[in-house]
Amino acid sequence: MSFKQKFTADSSKMFVGSILSTLFSVARSYMIASALGPTLLGIWSIFTTLLTYNLQADFGMLEGMNKLLPYLRGKGDLEELEKVKNSTFTILCLVGFFVSLILFATALWFEHSGKTLLALGLKLLPLVAAANLFYNFFVTLMRTEKKFGLISLAISGFSLFSFLLLLLFLHMLPSPLISVLLTFFSAYAFITLLLILIGQARVKLFLSKEILKKVLQTGFPLIVLGIGLMIYMSLDKWLVITFLGKEQLGLYAIGITISGLLFSSTSVVSYTLFPKLSEQFGETHDPKHMNHIVYKTMLVMSYLLSPITALSALTIPFLLSILLPTYVKSISLSTLFCFSTYFLVIGSIGGNTLISIGQQKKVLYCLLLALITNVVLNYSFLKGGFGIEGVALGTGLSYLIYGGGNSFMALRVTSLSPSDARAKSITILAPFLLTLSFVSLIIKTHSSILIGNTLLNMSVLVLFSIVITFYLSRQAGIYHDTLNAVKRLSWLGERAL
Repeated sequence: MSFKQKFTADSSKMFVGSILSTLFSVARSYMIASALGPTLLGIWSIFTTLLTYNLQADFGMLEGMNKLLPYLRGKGDLEELEKVKNSTFTILCLVGFFVSLILFATALWFEHSGKTLLALGLKLLPLVAAANLFYNFFVTLMRTEKKFGLISLAISGFSLFSFLLLLLFLHMLPSPLISVLLTFFSAYAFITLLLILIGQARVKLFLSKEILKKVLQTGFPLIVLGIGLMIYMSLDKWLVITFLGKEQLGLYAIGITISGLLFSSTSVVSYTLFPKLSEQFGETHDPKHMNHIVYKTMLVMSYLLSPITALSALTIPFLLSILLPTYVKSISLSTLFCFSTYFLVIGSIGGNTLISIGQQKKVLYCLLLALITNVVLNYSFLKGGFGIEGVALGTGLSYLIYGGGNSFMALRVTSLSPSDARAKSITILAPFLLTLSFVSLIIKTHSSILIGNTLLNMSVLVLFSIVITFYLSRQAGIYHDTLNAVKRLSWLGERAL
């Protein structure tokens, strides 16, 4: 099987899993919000924040393993690979133990203070935290082994299983908060067990000071980058609630939600590409060998994303007016987020390329520049009275800086010359600019929330997209490969075709 066919098959698997996971996650989130109510939902929000911090408590060991294992496999150093895998597993066991002790001690303190419900939740949270930690370890391990069919089943299976368990526990147990905690613990534990059995994962307790130092040196900068990205992606929300209040944040959150759904369903290509690039770099130690792969992947995604973002932008007015009429004021900023998400998706390909060859500093530089742009533009727009639309515009422009910078840097280090990188960047950006101009003309001359006009706009866009699809098929053969991958998909094994 060729690289392109294998890559297409793996991306197809991840795309299907991402869509199914998103659907069940939305339904589960609605059930949790309805069952808990505002007060308990606030407590659950604190718990989920603690779970997020729990994943950063290993000081980058998991990120280091994610980068090192494909590299070592490509290098052919399987003995070192086993040491890195087992050392990371051992550290995660220790981290899980100490975090659980801290959470349990906190629970006892709250219990002594008379806050029994919060204390009971905190006593169960260590189980969820530990299960979540091991779930992420084995998903990451499967990613380094390029078992994307199994990962797709895991993420979609987790969402489905947790949805069904939540229905059961809410019916059986008197406390909705305890029901939610038991749901996530059971789902994490069950899916982790399946990953171990089906993926034939073999780990053991092992710790080497030399290996520990190597993994930390690799992973710690990535954790710093991840924390910086987390701050960057939440900065706009803090500005909105500080200057405009909770109600405006609620309207703004719709645009963020739409952007998140678009990103999660289309960034699977970048997720799939990273271990392949790391393994190839381990074989060649030359970024120039990635030139064709990186460029073609960005070009294909640009042609695919352009009509997807345009379709989202044209249907949002109608969908919000019918399904969520309270959020009609969010139409313009949601449209902005649809198009700005394009740069995050393309940029994630560039960012993963740079990280795979050890040039994550370039990603950090792009992030710092985007962060400064975000603060300056959003503060200026807010002071100028542009409201949440101004924040959406400022945030979208910072996405352009971050994503565009990552993609150009990746093309620069993998291309033969700066002029070659510039020419490729223009070629990649061309379909997006063409689609953006076309949709802007439609919105300006024929914008409406009526279903008839929406269908007319979509029909015009479909005709326009046929031209793009035809060209894409001629240039990259992506649809032919995708069709073959779907027809002959083997979800659990490595042989997809």
